[in-house]
Amino acid sequence: MIIKQRTKPVMIDVDEGLLRRLPLNHRKRKKVADDLAIRQVGFQGEEAIDYYLDKLPKQHLHIFNDIRIKNRKYHFQMDTLLLTPSFALIIEIKSLVGTLIFDTNTKQFIRVYHGVEEGFQDPIMQVEEQREQLIDWLCNYQLDSLPIEYVVGISNPATIIKANPGSEHIYDFVLHFDYLKQKYLELKKKYPEPQLDNQQIKLLGQQLIQSHTPLIEDIHTLYGISEHDIQRGVFCPVCKNRAMNKIYRKWRCPSCRFESTTAYQQAIIDYLLLISPTITNQQCREFLLLNDRRAATRLLTSSGLPFTGANKGRVYYRKD
Repeated sequence: MIIKQRTKPVMIDVDEGLLRRLPLNHRKRKKVADDLAIRQVGFQGEEAIDYYLDKLPKQHLHIFNDIRIKNRKYHFQMDTLLLTPSFALIIEIKSLVGTLIFDTNTKQFIRVYHGVEEGFQDPIMQVEEQREQLIDWLCNYQLDSLPIEYVVGISNPATIIKANPGSEHIYDFVLHFDYLKQKYLELKKKYPEPQLDNQQIKLLGQQLIQSHTPLIEDIHTLYGISEHDIQRGVFCPVCKNRAMNKIYRKWRCPSCRFESTTAYQQAIIDYLLLISPTITNQQCREFLLLNDRRAATRLLTSSGLPFTGANKGRVYYRKD
């Protein structure tokens, strides 16, 4: 069964928010747009695996998608983790097209696409590091006896996988999604004896969910974009004009005359993603270009965001 569903990465929302709110001539728009395209392709590849995971035998199988947990000082992220009483399998998903060449002797991973060679971080080293981190993390719960296996899953069936001489062993764990079921069944035969009972599996699943922390990178550190670069106001969802006007409990676009009672919601989300993970009434008014404190209170209250404090000391928090 699927314990943690796959959700759209928060950084896609961040990049989309930046493209909404950066001036059209901003020097970083192209970089943001390029990153967004890469993230979207990667997410599409991750979504594509769900069809193949659904073909696996369901008994005693627990699926965790997009898990990011902290081990000691640092976080590590797994695209998909399959957990059974006998073993766990980490799947690192790659959506690259072209010809992928692995050379474990020279420690190189090269993609050839339209005749152009390009070097990438070795996904085998990535997933091996994830395995080491997971083993170390499991030691905290006295569960280090559970065997941990890994594969690199290639989402595009047209992508060609090649290994240089001496590196042919990579074919054992670099494979297209079509072969995931075969690999899973091989591991079930390899590890026939349960290492965890039902209670341990349940507790481990709960701990994985509780430990998950999605990655939200700071836009200043990532792109060199400051808060002052972000345009304020409520944007029209139809014509994208940002200067919607507040009229009683509606927002009206002065350009296309579209009216909405909920257009402000995206503006609050943008603030929490791009400016700060918390927002006060005053900050809400400044960002949405509002003068009415009571109106801002109504908007924040109806947003359903968690909060602490009361009256002027109330602070609302982003839902991670």
